[in-house]
Amino acid sequence: PEPTCLGETTSFFGTSGNVIQQWYWDLGDGNFATEQNITHTYATPGTFTVTLFATDGNGCRDTVSHDVTVADLPDVSFTVDPNPGCMGSPTQFNASSTSTINTWLWDFGDGGSSIQQNPSHVYTAAGTYIVSLWVGDTNNCFNHTQQSVTVNPMPIADFTHTGPVCSGDTIFFYNQSVSPNGQIERWIWDFGDGNTTTVVAPDDPDVFHIYATGGTFDVTLTVVDIDSCSNFTTKPVSVTPGPIADFNYEDNCEWLPVQFWDISTPNSGSPIVSWYWEFGDPASGANTSALQNPTHLFTAPGTFDVLLRVENVDGCTSEIILPVEVLMAPQVSFSTDSDSTCVDNEIAFFGNSTSAVSWSWDFGDGNGSVLQDPVHVYAATGTYIVTLTVIDGNGCE
Repeated sequence: PEPTCLGETTSFFGTSGNVIQQWYWDLGDGNFATEQNITHTYATPGTFTVTLFATDGNGCRDTVSHDVTVADLPDVSFTVDPNPGCMGSPTQFNASSTSTINTWLWDFGDGGSSIQQNPSHVYTAAGTYIVSLWVGDTNNCFNHTQQSVTVNPMPIADFTHTGPVCSGDTIFFYNQSVSPNGQIERWIWDFGDGNTTTVVAPDDPDVFHIYATGGTFDVTLTVVDIDSCSNFTTKPVSVTPGPIADFNYEDNCEWLPVQFWDISTPNSGSPIVSWYWEFGDPASGANTSALQNPTHLFTAPGTFDVLLRVENVDGCTSEIILPVEVLMAPQVSFSTDSDSTCVDNEIAFFGNSTSAVSWSWDFGDGNGSVLQDPVHVYAATGTYIVTLTVIDGNGCE
């Protein structure tokens, strides 16, 4: 061909109208030949002047010269990212050349190929592959290069859990993942409810989570090994809606039973069927109750931590602890200007309390007063039990 490519054979054909007795070739690179039709391979690129000397039987000679171009082969190289790569993940190949290339041909070593300059390829099996790249330039000269590419196996993602659970309860997730090519460096947990957590070696990859609502959640574990190869698995977790415990109370004064009201909600779950109360008052001797709306007489004023635990038909529980303040009753006493008197005579009563806001007298004869210091006249003889009841600003009496 003309031009010819470095390393390829160039064919020369001598012609003449006479009967030639001697052919002599000067190939322009220091090499010579004496046949009519010859072949030659040039060792370097360039332009060579080739001269043919022909001598016929009469001893007459003629010469002819032609320039022969030997084109250099196109240079070629490529990079691989990443190398080593991961099975099932794209490997990017980027080729470069200073020549004008119009043909690219890749052999990825696994039966796959491409004619793009910068292709990507996914290996479906681990191993070491010889990747070859052939290029052709505008002179139809071809060259090739090759590299070995290592493809690592994928880690195997797996886990178990303690589900099904009730909402509000703790569910535990246990890592079962392994990496055939080395240790796992990172575990990424997606609990399917918008919450995630990432564990980095050497920390324990086993985790726990609490779901606030019921439902079926797709939990995904993604693992990344020491070679940056990653894989994932997804498993459903069933969460049964659990109740939400709550209560309020009233009549929280000393010496009076406190009324508790259950205001727990099923939270879209099954009906609540049991209640358990602890009043935080063990000295009372009746510190617990299984009623829905119990009463309790506290032994002293103060703040008590009261617990309510509820359970629904599905066995899901919820509990709450709230402080209950038992208020001290107001102190009260009274005196009179005399502990005896005569019929139709006045007797003065004097009420005494530091916190009372209202006063209620019962003179024992069917009469009363709401004054702090009333005066009363008894119409008949006898002994009367006089009672003074006061109410303070908290409503305790």
